Amino acid sequence: MTKSECVDKYFLLMEQRPQLFTHSDILPIVKDRDVIEQYTADTGNTIGVIYQSKYNCWIIDLIEGNNGKYFTYERVVPSANGRGVVCVPVYKGQYILLKQYRHAIRSTQICFPRGYGEIGVDSAVNAQKELYEEIGALVKYAEKIGEVAADSGLTSAIADVYLCEIDSYDRTACSEGIAEVFLCSHHTLKMMIARGEINDSFTICAFAMLPHN
Repeated sequence: MTKSECVDKYFLLMEQRPQLFTHSDILPIVKDRDVIEQYTADTGNTIGVIYQSKYNCWIIDLIEGNNGKYFTYERVVPSANGRGVVCVPVYKGQYILLKQYRHAIRSTQICFPRGYGEIGVDSAVNAQKELYEEIGALVKYAEKIGEVAADSGLTSAIADVYLCEIDSYDRTACSEGIAEVFLCSHHTLKMMIARGEINDSFTICAFAMLPHN
């Protein structure tokens, strides 16, 4: 995209999703197109939407500092309006965990199932959908127990955390980089986190929200 196209997409996003551009006296976002275009002309830097897929949108904002000078701040926002989800599946008193390969870190993690938000899909429905798609689970009920902003230094994404009672699931699921599906007791999960065997922030946060920790 050209610099002008990035700015065009930026103002369209601002119009469609104003909640992403709420005012802050601490880090005020410049919303004057003339100022933005002058800044890009003077510095050669790109402002606006620099990349977008069906999952994420990469933005560079222009910020006005308290000294009157401008600087840029990068962030990633979900392409969809819907909330992402973290699922804590419970089957016969034990948690279901995944051993799953994560492309971003080029490594395998032990984690609870999770997924991106989808346009027009309630997060409770999304949680059940994710569990069915990832491990073939049939959910008896799902209760929201909190929410997680896993990396607020980079992304605006906030995921809802659901405690889900499972009737059945597929132990042989192998989609989306899932190498293993296994059961784990509350105590064992706590010890795995304490020993550093689990470093997935979504899983650690979700576990901290559970009762009797």
